[in-house]
Amino acid sequence: MVNYRQKWKRLVLMILISIIAGTGITIGVSGIHYYRAAENRGKYKIDSEQISEKKIITEKKEVKKTVVIKIPRQYVNKFTFEYTSADFSNLQIKVNKLNIYGVTENLEIQDKFMEGATRSVVNINGKVSKIKISYIDQEEPVEIHNYSIDNSFKINPLIGIFWTSIIFLLIFLIIFRKENAKHEGIAAFICIFVSSMCMLVIMPAYITGWDEQIHYVNAYELGVTKKSEHATRAQDYMYNNAAKINEVSSQANDSIEERLDMIRLMNVRKNEQGSVIDNFTIHLSSVGYVLQALALKIGNILHLSPYIYWMLGKLMNVLLYAIIMSLAVYIVPVGKRLLMVIAMLPIMIFQSTTYTYDVTVIAFLTLASAALVREIFSENQVFEYKWRIVFFASVLLGCLPKAVYAPLILGGLLLREDKFYSKKDKWIFKGSIIVGGLLLMSTFVLPTLIKPSVTGDARGGNTSTASQIEYVLGQPFAYAVVLIKNVSNTFFDYIMGNSILCNWAYLGIGNMTYCVSALLVGTTLTDTYADSKIKRKVYSLRVQIAMLMQYGMVIVLIWTALYLSFTEVGKTVISGVQARYYLPFLFGVYMCFRTDKIVNNMKKDVYQMIIMTISVILLFLQMFNMILIPKCL
Repeated sequence: MVNYRQKWKRLVLMILISIIAGTGITIGVSGIHYYRAAENRGKYKIDSEQISEKKIITEKKEVKKTVVIKIPRQYVNKFTFEYTSADFSNLQIKVNKLNIYGVTENLEIQDKFMEGATRSVVNINGKVSKIKISYIDQEEPVEIHNYSIDNSFKINPLIGIFWTSIIFLLIFLIIFRKENAKHEGIAAFICIFVSSMCMLVIMPAYITGWDEQIHYVNAYELGVTKKSEHATRAQDYMYNNAAKINEVSSQANDSIEERLDMIRLMNVRKNEQGSVIDNFTIHLSSVGYVLQALALKIGNILHLSPYIYWMLGKLMNVLLYAIIMSLAVYIVPVGKRLLMVIAMLPIMIFQSTTYTYDVTVIAFLTLASAALVREIFSENQVFEYKWRIVFFASVLLGCLPKAVYAPLILGGLLLREDKFYSKKDKWIFKGSIIVGGLLLMSTFVLPTLIKPSVTGDARGGNTSTASQIEYVLGQPFAYAVVLIKNVSNTFFDYIMGNSILCNWAYLGIGNMTYCVSALLVGTTLTDTYADSKIKRKVYSLRVQIAMLMQYGMVIVLIWTALYLSFTEVGKTVISGVQARYYLPFLFGVYMCFRTDKIVNNMKKDVYQMIIMTISVILLFLQMFNMILIPKCL
């Protein structure tokens, strides 16, 4: 008999140990900074005699200001100054810092001015002899003043959250390895949810995802404002300034103090009427905003701060992704560990923490793929109506925001006759697939063909859907060459390269791609386990070829859609296609390359513990290098 009470005690103990360890690391980090500042602890202003300023005219006729601060070789944890700036811009900070040998090295830090913000807090953490600040004076002059050094004892909770999360997951994967191997769906949910929540909390308090400002405003207008109603200036700040924020923030270092300043700024501006007016019209893609809009509505009704209901909207995507992906892991009879690794890819976890309808697309199309795999490998078992509903509903929900994935429904045509109650049932089902696929395709193909837009990309450029259609229909062979060249040039990068595995939009691309790629390919080849009663563990050649053809159709539609809408007329390089568009069928592609030629005799619980531990470590290493160090300290 399973002792659930004992298991709950172990789980609670693991949580307590993780919290204590995370808290201890946080206090330890703060204590080290405080200890190193033994001779000059506390916060104090820098004497004006140590500061000199000058202006020079650059070759571009710009006014460049330089501020030099001489410091008598003392420890500086945080260097702070206050400023007034009417716009967003970068500044460079050069620090003469003593290295571990006591030799002076030049440390270059990119910092930023944020419109509406009041101060900059720069993490230095070392003995300093000189600090030099350089920036271009704008049309409306920037004023910098009140230079200070902050060596006070401060606890940074973001460090504690990060270390608590990774310690808990590692202990969980080791201690509960046997239970995790029996209940893979639950294990996947816990790993996805804890990782996503950690990333959500430590993520900067501004736009970081692809077109996130558009998705955020769409969700806000759907859930909060009424037609023609103004949003607040808090929403204006995110929507209107997204490009500027990321231009100055992507390479800049942030601090927890600056994050708090941003949150306070949003709190002030939530009471002011903004310029963004609700002109949102409900489309098929709106299904991807429903949960995010609901969370924003609840936050607005409860009069929560903009940052809190901003986080609530993202939390809905985290929950949706964790629940649906873990359900997919639960129902798929083969390739469970492969799907778990894919679900934990850095780009996947990142997407789940942003405002986007891509989470709905990715999660439900992956669930549909898992349901289809279940039926293909479940021999001598009829395709029950409940699983048909899961398959059709998942395809529908996944394709409504982006109908280019409609061909993924055609996989159902591969099911054998013994999967149905009768011949009539088979033809009804397969007829429904064909009709459903055509209907989904028609939602974007027919409007484009019947009434093509004279213009394409609303952001500008010589784009025209109508003109591009003339090129495609008038010179089909020439377009085929263009298409094949663009797809082939990007294929491997979009399947197992930088662009798809470790790409975090405006935060940049991580440096763990080779490790993540090796894990993904290795798991594909060695995850030879299957549920009980499953005899065949890999696709037949017929199914393999058919599946790859299906994914090829989707790829053609993706590139063609972006060629019509985002590529300048007559150009041969197709613009706008991103690797993330391949995510909804990534699991399906890798399933086609599983093999039964490799024998894996490792115990399933040990194997799963190893590959999931590696997944967690790689993900958190990227979080550490790309978010915690540059954006949270």
